[in-house]
Amino acid sequence: MNANRRLYNLPIVVRCNLLIIIVLLTVSSLVGFYLRASMTIKNSTSYTNVVNAMQTSGKFALRALWRPYHNQLAVTYSESTNIDIVDVSTKTVQGTLVTPSLVAPALGVSDVAWSLDGTLLASSFEDNVVNVWDLRNAVPIYSRTIFNKGRVPSLSWNPDGRKLAVTWGYDDDRSVLIWDVADGSLLTSIEDELRAFKWGIWSPNEQLFATATWDGMYKLWDGRFYNLLISIPEVAGAEQSSTRLATWSPDSHHLAGVNCIHTSGSCTIWMYDVDNKTLSEPLQYDYESSLRAAQLSWSPDGKYLGASDESRQVVYIWDVFTKTLVSTLSDFSNPVTSISWSSDSQHLALADGTLHIWNISTKN
Repeated sequence: MNANRRLYNLPIVVRCNLLIIIVLLTVSSLVGFYLRASMTIKNSTSYTNVVNAMQTSGKFALRALWRPYHNQLAVTYSESTNIDIVDVSTKTVQGTLVTPSLVAPALGVSDVAWSLDGTLLASSFEDNVVNVWDLRNAVPIYSRTIFNKGRVPSLSWNPDGRKLAVTWGYDDDRSVLIWDVADGSLLTSIEDELRAFKWGIWSPNEQLFATATWDGMYKLWDGRFYNLLISIPEVAGAEQSSTRLATWSPDSHHLAGVNCIHTSGSCTIWMYDVDNKTLSEPLQYDYESSLRAAQLSWSPDGKYLGASDESRQVVYIWDVFTKTLVSTLSDFSNPVTSISWSSDSQHLALADGTLHIWNISTKN
């Protein structure tokens, strides 16, 4: 009674604020319960180094991208435009980024990319919409239609998180667009008169910007003024190849890439020395037949390079200093469509419909 009288005697502004806080806490608890209940978790014994495996109810996980300096993953799914933020320690969905209704769910997410500090997440969709999310309050900074039609295949952040490179990659628009993240304005574009770009990525020191075209041509540009510095035509194999992916070494001295021959579908993984302008011999693997690499990722400590083989449903890990194969991860149910390293390079997140977390530190 006395407590009620004291509450009643409080100024009306204070009472309103207290009521708002109580309502928000109640809604937050209910939403949190719903999100935790929406994920079914299973333990995997298919190989000893798996920390855990998480399978979502009725959803096929396509991408699992580790959030820098956090124990979280951004997860995308087949035929869904929503993005789950998954806590790896608790194996629960902490929240879902719900895409604005202007995107058709069946089209799905074509790419996601974290800013290097882990505060912003960019996502693109099959009908040319790009969102930039602020994870501090889980709302999109802006949602923008970048082009008149088609998908946006590639997104890339510059190291300080102020610019976003958006690749269109079709014959009628041979350009990479560089956008200012703060206000969504177009800063500049990188053009190619003959070829359509597939992706573009900054080196970690921002001195270089690497691009690849669909027909296998790799180029290096100045990372700040975007002048063409060098082409790497020998990678393409007389234009018989198509590019898959590429990744920079953390020290920005090497670029690793995947090229696949059109006729056979076989792929090679190479490393380009930026300082000496030389290519290494292709990395070796433990099968006699050809590699069909789908994903490629360099560990943040610079020691390892991971690649998935979609034809055999395995993942290879190489020691980049010795160029030797150190691990072959297998027993996946489907081709691995995503590879992502934790910031400490101790864990590898893989997606094959299910989310797998591999503990690298337990490997001999």
